[in-house]
Amino acid sequence: MTVRWLKILCCILISGVSFAQETSETSIAKYSLSDILKKSIAYSPSLTVAEMDLAEAQAKQAQAKAAGVLPSISLQITGGPIPDVPQGSGPEGGFPEVSNGFGSIGPFVRGRVEAIQPIYTFGKISKLQSAASHGVSAKEFQKIVARNNLVFDVKRTYHTLRFLYSLYDFINELDSRTQKAKEKIEERLKSGSGEATDVDLMRLEVFRGETEKRKIELENGIRFARETLGVLMGMSPNEIDIADQSIRVEKIDLKGIDYYLNRTKVARPEMSQLQEAVKAAEAYMKSVKANYFPSFFMAGFYNYAKAPDRQSINNPFLVNDFNFNGGGVFFGMEQKLSFHLTNAKYREALAQYKKVSSQRDLAFQGIEIEVRKSYADFAARQKSYDSSERAFKAGRSWVLATTLNFGAGLVPIKDLLEAFVAYSRVKANYLDVMYEFNITLSQLSRVVGEELTDVKY
Repeated sequence: MTVRWLKILCCILISGVSFAQETSETSIAKYSLSDILKKSIAYSPSLTVAEMDLAEAQAKQAQAKAAGVLPSISLQITGGPIPDVPQGSGPEGGFPEVSNGFGSIGPFVRGRVEAIQPIYTFGKISKLQSAASHGVSAKEFQKIVARNNLVFDVKRTYHTLRFLYSLYDFINELDSRTQKAKEKIEERLKSGSGEATDVDLMRLEVFRGETEKRKIELENGIRFARETLGVLMGMSPNEIDIADQSIRVEKIDLKGIDYYLNRTKVARPEMSQLQEAVKAAEAYMKSVKANYFPSFFMAGFYNYAKAPDRQSINNPFLVNDFNFNGGGVFFGMEQKLSFHLTNAKYREALAQYKKVSSQRDLAFQGIEIEVRKSYADFAARQKSYDSSERAFKAGRSWVLATTLNFGAGLVPIKDLLEAFVAYSRVKANYLDVMYEFNITLSQLSRVVGEELTDVKY
């Protein structure tokens, strides 16, 4: 009897997750694959993280857009105590000498509003806006990547659970057949016909003991797979189970490899995400390059200050820092003359752009290899499924015929055990092939970037 499913369980381990001790099962809801996928997608923390990354990128994009549309405005207000200056201390009194001590203290308040509106920056702002926009698009595709990975994890766990349930049913079938064979042997031993011996009974008990061991292993595997589904769905494993517990293949009309390679270029979110990352790096590089050129802007300001206990002097040739009211609007230009720093930053941005472009090309190669391998794996499973099905039917016919012949006393227990072992092997292999069929099909859907079956989520 194969134990390959133990390796499969290792694939669905969720790192860092601990499970609470199972309580009594009171009410278990059974879900289809479609329902499990919908609940897992709605609950998934990984998708929440992707959504927050997208929200962060959108906030940066909003900042970049505002920088090119709205002026930069700042307001500064200060105030405090200052010595008073009596009336008549200005030019009309000939600027008499006055005491500026702290014997008489009064308040003052001062405010300044400044606004700067860029007019033309040779692409400094527009290219940053473009980089932010491509960054948002990349995060949108990253969210789809996280969703597709989650869908594959859920499918793998679901098909594993169906596989284990089918194996468990098969073990029960074998147990039932061997129990009937045991009863026949015991009858013959009691009758003293000589058609069976104690050795025959011991052989059968050895086979049954091995079968019982597999049942215990499968029960543990089924419980763990259900717990894994519960974690992915955000539900207690005692509350959920799968509706269809019999494994079967999900056949599709497999097209040529070129079809799936072309679909990958359109549907695979990683492809689009990498393209957007390259465009963002290119736009940022151009924004840095724009620092070689000046920026033109319009600016305005308004100043106001008031000290009630100081005389206000309306004379443009005299400066009064505590009583004034005025402002203005002007045009300006700013040119950064640290060209050595600008050149270094540009070379850094250019290197980053070339690096991201090369990473994209490398990823494209890896994706094509991944698609080709997944396609080959699934195509092989499609071919092996037919031969495994024929072998299973032949093995089932063999064990049925041998069981009937043994009941009629036509064959010895040795032949019956050989039929049981052969049937166990071909049935386990048949279930394994169906499992691999579904897993490789799920993998092909993931690497192509679109669902290839009829399941909806």
